[in-house]
Amino acid sequence: MILRRKQIHPDNMRDGTHAVKITRAASKTSQNDNEMLQLNLEDLLTGEVARTNLVFSPKTGFTIDACFKSLNLMMPEDGEFFADKVHFQGRTGFVRTETEETAEYGVQIRVRWISKKTAVKDDARLEAIPESEPLMLPALAAGAVPQTTKPRNVPRMQSSWPADEAEAKRQAAKAEANRLHLNDALDMGPSPEPSELGLSQT
Repeated sequence: MILRRKQIHPDNMRDGTHAVKITRAASKTSQNDNEMLQLNLEDLLTGEVARTNLVFSPKTGFTIDACFKSLNLMMPEDGEFFADKVHFQGRTGFVRTETEETAEYGVQIRVRWISKKTAVKDDARLEAIPESEPLMLPALAAGAVPQTTKPRNVPRMQSSWPADEAEAKRQAAKAEANRLHLNDALDMGPSPEPSELGLSQT
């Protein structure tokens, strides 16, 4: 039998609690002209799929905070910051899904972001799923414009992480950034001696 890839469709995500990977993130504009990300999700245990939108507006702070927490995306302590599709692609998070049907939109999968701790209470198998490493979203200097064709106005939010947990995650994110910087420096090798560059030593 000869098939094309587009002829094979994974099953839609069933109602319940899932560990998911973001397989695709795309920048879109909502019906109310707000910036948003369209996220394709894949269940890490079953391969089932779902799609959800993350809308950036002053009214969606709770949802954005829950999503960031689930994906281990950290907000800088002060000032504005930038979130783009590259920060979401490939990250692991935890969701609850529920199928609902409305006259306007038909059958849809409603996605709610939750923490791993909450997910494990629903399904003990999810304890074995590793969380994404903490990632600090880039802070913007006053008046700076993100280097993207579609700047996103992300509302400033108060994280729902407890203060001590948030600080521990920030330190882990900074340590990872420092480690990557050190590795980059080591990959470049030692600096050449002045004599090797044809310079005199004085």
